[in-house]
Amino acid sequence: MPVVQAFAIILALQVVYAVPAPVLQTRQAITGLSTSQISAFKPYNYYASAGYCQPAATLAWNCGANCQANPTFEPVASGGDGSSTQFCKS
Repeated sequence: MPVVQAFAIILALQVVYAVPAPVLQTRQAITGLSTSQISAFKPYNYYASAGYCQPAATLAWNCGANCQANPTFEPVASGGDGSSTQFCKS
């Protein structure tokens, strides 16, 4: 029985020391990006999207619009098994 009482006391102390959530503060306004700022990020979006193409297509850099958006890129490796083999050289 003393173990149960000790547990009840510890549980009660946890409730007593519970701190209420702080009051939410007003945040600053959100500033939208300009068209030129958005355009600066587009090449990186195409590279990220090309990651969903098949390894053979990314190695040949002919995976559609994502590859066509960055036509001067020359991949040197693509593929892998997601574990011990990071990429496969051609």
